[in-house]
Amino acid sequence: MPGHNECCARPAMEWAVEALRFPFGVADLSSADGGEPFDERQFESVPVWVGVGGSDNRTSDVPGAWSPYIGNTRLARAKSFTQALQDMGANVSLTVFPFADHTLTDDMRAAGCDALSAALPANVA
Repeated sequence: MPGHNECCARPAMEWAVEALRFPFGVADLSSADGGEPFDERQFESVPVWVGVGGSDNRTSDVPGAWSPYIGNTRLARAKSFTQALQDMGANVSLTVFPFADHTLTDDMRAAGCDALSAALPANVA
């Protein structure tokens, strides 16, 4: 399983042959979502914004078990995560904040708010 600050790239109905129930998957989402099953095509249209510090590169900060697969720093993992989502057709963008490490800066906060604002329908603001 991913570490506490990592997640799967996209919702999954099953892992190998086992149905993944919420919160690990979406196989039973209709029972908790008013009877609506998970709509993968609709999910692909949800914009995803990934932000990471350009200096967030300490290998000791991330669980090493995943390093061979997704990178050995948060910066590498953000790039890997973004690429994986793009490869699956997701609407995703990555912003790397030069010189920032694992912290929240005013620029990051503003960019996150801008990404959320841009994702809202025009009649909701």
